[in-house]
Amino acid sequence: LVGWIKFANKKQQQKLFATLIVQLVIGCVGFFTQILQFNPKTVASELVEQGKAIRQIQDAIQERHITDSQKTNLTDLLSRISKCPIDIYAMDGDREAIHFSREIYQIFKEAGWPVSDLKQSMLIGGTPSGLFIVQKPWDATNGIYIKYIFGLQKFDVALHERRDMATNTVEFWVGTRP
Repeated sequence: LVGWIKFANKKQQQKLFATLIVQLVIGCVGFFTQILQFNPKTVASELVEQGKAIRQIQDAIQERHITDSQKTNLTDLLSRISKCPIDIYAMDGDREAIHFSREIYQIFKEAGWPVSDLKQSMLIGGTPSGLFIVQKPWDATNGIYIKYIFGLQKFDVALHERRDMATNTVEFWVGTRP
């Protein structure tokens, strides 16, 4: 091939010839050391395994959602208990927590709770995960009911107290995915 092509510059022809020789040597060494052996069955099975691993990762990071039946049950139960002002918070910058908090916000709104606008905030001292309710100490009635109702629908909700909160108010926080 190198002899068939005429180059104006002899150095270009020598470089091309040297490159072809290097490629030939690399190919032969790779073949004889079994580095460059391609078995389609092996490649196919490796792709299948990689696909399974990708699906496992996707399942692990899947966003939290409230099913239609959970939504119906939560709305029904929350509409039956005494209501107090509630603020729904999502972790600022956490897209998944923000989306999930919108679903929770809508449930409280449909159940007739006085819900302020959805809020995004950060907590000093770390980013909490999961769901939790914050209320004033000794003012636990609404928070305990909310925790219990969400627990009936298989949501794990923690209950926390904060002394500086107004009486008979609740904050519902949506943290990062646990």
